[in-house]
Amino acid sequence: MGNQELLDYFSSYAAVKARHSYGPNGHRGMSVLVFEATAMGYLEAERLHKHFAEQCTDRDAWERPRRNLFSAGGKRQLYAETSGKSRLKYDMRSYQEMVVIPMKQMSEDNQQLVWLKNKVIKQEQRSKALEETFGVVTQKLRETMEENRIVRLRTKIQHEENKEEVSVVVKSFLMGIVWLCIILFLNTFKIIIMSEDGL
Repeated sequence: MGNQELLDYFSSYAAVKARHSYGPNGHRGMSVLVFEATAMGYLEAERLHKHFAEQCTDRDAWERPRRNLFSAGGKRQLYAETSGKSRLKYDMRSYQEMVVIPMKQMSEDNQQLVWLKNKVIKQEQRSKALEETFGVVTQKLRETMEENRIVRLRTKIQHEENKEEVSVVVKSFLMGIVWLCIILFLNTFKIIIMSEDGL
């Protein structure tokens, strides 16, 4: 089984790398799955450990003197076993540092993400409301401008009509005055003629 085959076999556990152990006589029968050095990587490794523990193929089963090397179908049985600390190269970090703090940070990040999503939703709603309001105000402005144009046109027409009426009234008035003057002149002329005749 190669590195990629081992990764594919355990594809449901987010392993980053797979390594096999080789010695002078070839493969030593041991392989290693490497997980991310994060809280999620730790949780995935812990989930894989639980899988092997539930199937009784964990480290304790490996250390028993009568372990089954082959499964029911004749295939080799996989065991989850770790070497002793003296044979491993490792960097000791606390569970708090590697798991608890990153998990808290992820929780805070999720809360902040939810807060930001809510803020974006509110901003979008506000933008939509402003856009709708702007559309309504723009429509009312157009209607008002059209009404003003119509009122100005009607006022202009009314002014022209009033101007014509005033012109007619003024002409009529002037004609009346002219006729009145003529009548007065004639009456005065008649009175003068009558008074000359009466003398």
